[in-house]
Amino acid sequence: SSKKYIGGAAIVAAHANSLGANVHFITALGNDEEASFIEQELDSLGISLDYTKDELRPTTLKTRVRSDGKTLLRISRLEESLLDEAHQNEINSFLTNIISKTDLLIISDFNYGIMSDALLKKVTEICIANDVPICADSQSSSQLGDLSRYKKVLLATPTEREARLALRNKVDNLTVIAELLRSECEAKYVIVTLGENGILINQDYDDANWKTDQIQALNSSPIDVAGAGDSLLTVSSLALISGADIWQASYIASVAAAIQVSR
Repeated sequence: SSKKYIGGAAIVAAHANSLGANVHFITALGNDEEASFIEQELDSLGISLDYTKDELRPTTLKTRVRSDGKTLLRISRLEESLLDEAHQNEINSFLTNIISKTDLLIISDFNYGIMSDALLKKVTEICIANDVPICADSQSSSQLGDLSRYKKVLLATPTEREARLALRNKVDNLTVIAELLRSECEAKYVIVTLGENGILINQDYDDANWKTDQIQALNSSPIDVAGAGDSLLTVSSLALISGADIWQASYIASVAAAIQVSR
């Protein structure tokens, strides 16, 4: 059998929508069947979609061949070159049009060329000017990202590998890595995801609170770990913006990640 799913940053949009947020999703897509599929799926979920259509860029499509719960083959059709200036400006205009009614911006950057340095700078300036917090994740799995590009964010949620890549630091222990990354990104909070070892949380120093702590993984027998980081980013971000402190947000997000990997 085969089944097609929305993926990438659209999963973050779907998670946020399922938790009750009024979601407006902004991205870049190609002019192809996959773009139409995404439009239909997000429309069925009640998620508003604005996208710039790039005729030269196929909509990212990842195929996974699985048997007995194991992935046997991975095939990816994608474009990693940067969006041209016209398409970047269109994305910027989408955000400008909705920023006045926005409470939170979640950036899920898979590093396939959409979020250039120039566009990121404009997006950050718009959010700061309108007092809209940013929560960000810049993924480095098969691709290479750099979370240190993200500045003045409320929350960053890298894996240990992504944090070390951003700092170019293979030596220091995780507590130091989390603190250095929070300083580098001028972030209020950092959650470093550690797979089967759970998460490490780092916040601004406060005499009344712990600065760093760890939550062990809440699912000791995961079936499929794909998507755990996306659910953790979404749930922790929404919890924070809804009034939770970082510890409450981290526990709620850990529960969400545990549920995500259970199926």
